[in-house]
Amino acid sequence: MTESSADTGAGERGTRHFGYGRFAAMVSALLLAGLAAVPLAAIAKGEAGPALALLLVATSLVFLFGLLIVAERLKWSGPVLSIGPEGICDRRIGPAMIPWERIRQIHLFRARSQLYLAVIPDDPHAFIDPPGRLAAFVVRVNTLLRMPLLSLSLTGLDASRRQIVLALRANLPAHLADEEG
Repeated sequence: MTESSADTGAGERGTRHFGYGRFAAMVSALLLAGLAAVPLAAIAKGEAGPALALLLVATSLVFLFGLLIVAERLKWSGPVLSIGPEGICDRRIGPAMIPWERIRQIHLFRARSQLYLAVIPDDPHAFIDPPGRLAAFVVRVNTLLRMPLLSLSLTGLDASRRQIVLALRANLPAHLADEEG
């Protein structure tokens, strides 16, 4: 955890920065690599017919996709999510701060066993930069899953739910104070 994201318990106003937990990411990478290898090993042994082999390859590809995401996280340094008096910035969606004045609603929620921070600004697309293929894919997936467009995953960050809540409570303006979960 970065110094400024320390849990003071007091919820002092000021910017808190949260990065990726590197140890958890490395453990996840090893686990995903192992899970991707198991179906391929079954195919290599010749224990699968064509239909099962196709299913096993598809399973391996899912795990390899997860491995790519985790590997990308390991390349990041510095804060990923910042919560401060000016607003919220999540570098995964772009470098711009989302000012509190532009946020209509904010809340924590769980989906697929993961914790998310839903940030609902007046124009979500204004804060997705670059509006490339990955961002477009994430927006489409969030829409299909009926999640807010800007659903910021808190999984893998070096912060507890309590630390995120304290940072929000310390910095939320009055118009959002009742929205935070």
